[in-house]
Amino acid sequence: MATQKAKQAILITALLGITGLMVVMPKLSMGQANPPATTTQSEELAEVEKLNQQVIQFYEQGKYNEAIPLAERVLAMRKRLLGVEHPLVAQSLNNLAGLYTSQERYLDAEILYLEALKLYKSLLRENPPLFGTILNNFAKLYSIQRRYADAEPFYRQALVIRKRMFKEDHPDVADSLNDLAFLYINQSRYADAEPLYFEALNMRKRLFKKDHPHVASSLNNLAGLYTNQGR
Repeated sequence: MATQKAKQAILITALLGITGLMVVMPKLSMGQANPPATTTQSEELAEVEKLNQQVIQFYEQGKYNEAIPLAERVLAMRKRLLGVEHPLVAQSLNNLAGLYTSQERYLDAEILYLEALKLYKSLLRENPPLFGTILNNFAKLYSIQRRYADAEPFYRQALVIRKRMFKEDHPDVADSLNDLAFLYINQSRYADAEPLYFEALNMRKRLFKKDHPHVASSLNNLAGLYTNQGR
C-alpha cells in the first residue's frame, strides 16, 4: 500500500509540475520571438496561439484526448512556420511530451523530451527557464517509471540552472528542491532528502503566505519523511 501511495504521489507531483509549465508558458510574440512574417504567416501564427490556448484549457480540465491532437497540430505548424530550431518549437515538444506522460505514453514522451533537449542545445539564443523546465519534466517522466538513476542527473541539472538564473527565492527553485528530495525518498535516501525539504519549505514560507497550499505541501512532505523513518 505504501508503494502504491508513493507512486500516486509521484504522478500527482509530475502532473502538477507540467500543468504549471503550460499555464505560464510565454505567448507568441510577433515582434520578438518570431521572424518577419507575411500577412498569411501572421494569420497562421495567430491561429497557432489560439490552438495552444485550447491545449492548455483542455489539459487543465483533464481532457487529454482532446488536447493531444491539438498539441500535435501546434507542434507541426510551429515547425513549418518558425523552423525546427526555435524556442517555441521546444516549448511545443515539451508540452506534447507532458500530455503523452499523462496518458502513460512514456516512450513517446521520452522521444519528444530528447528532441527538445537536443533542440535547446543547438539554439543560438538561450532560454534557461525553458531548459530548466524541460529537464525537470524529463526527470519526472523517469521518476514515474521508477527509473530513479536516470532521473537524478536531470533533476540536479535543472536545480543548478534554476539557482543560477534566479538569484533570490523563486517558486521554480523550491519545486526543484522538492522534486529532488522526493526522488531520494523513493530510494530511501532520507538523509539526502531532509535538507532539501527544509530548504524548499523555508523558501516557500518566504515566497507565500503561511497558509498557502505550497507551504502546506512542504510541511506534509517533511511529515511523510519522518513517518518513513519512524520518527
